[in-house]
Amino acid sequence: MGLMKEYADYFFSEPWPEKLDKRSELSDLDVDFIKGSESYREECDRFTLVRLRRNMSMEGFNPQVFDEDFRFHGKMECCYCVVPHFIWFREKIEQIEQAIKEHKG
Repeated sequence: MGLMKEYADYFFSEPWPEKLDKRSELSDLDVDFIKGSESYREECDRFTLVRLRRNMSMEGFNPQVFDEDFRFHGKMECCYCVVPHFIWFREKIEQIEQAIKEHKG
């Protein structure tokens, strides 16, 4: 609820559609809103608000579609993330260090 109030100009900028819009792509308004953030945390909040807004209609809110939509787009954003590679490397380094300790003893 806090995000809706904080970004009311965006969230309530257009009337709710009669039925849920099943398109997955973001509108120019949505993209501009997300890109207007000043930090990564704010970008995440704005992205969440965009997904929330796109899953509301005069029929109501669809939490199941919101969750699926959010996971899909979240995974797309992480597609080129290097964190999983660094985690794998860290685990391998720990295994090597453990093997060195065992062989020294």
